[in-house]
Amino acid sequence: MRSDIMRYYWQACYQQSAGVNRFIDCPPPEGVTGVAEIIRHLAADQDIMDALRYWADTQRMAVELAGFDLGRAQALIDRVDGRR
Repeated sequence: MRSDIMRYYWQACYQQSAGVNRFIDCPPPEGVTGVAEIIRHLAADQDIMDALRYWADTQRMAVELAGFDLGRAQALIDRVDGRR
C-alpha cells in the first residue's frame, strides 16, 4: 500500500488513548481510487490477517495488564499516603 494512503488512515481513521486503540469510520482519502481493491487484497493475505490478529490480541493483553499495574500502583499510593 502506498505510504501516503497509510499515513492518511493512521491520522484520520485511528485513535489511541490510555492504551485503547480504536479504528473509526472515515471516508477514503481524496483523489485516491482503488481503495476497495487494496482492502480486498489485504484481507485475502493470510499472513497479514494473522499478523493483525496477533497485534490485536497483544494490544488487548497489554490493556488488561496495564489495568492490573494501575491497580497495584494505586494501592501503593494509598499505603504511602496512609489511607490504608
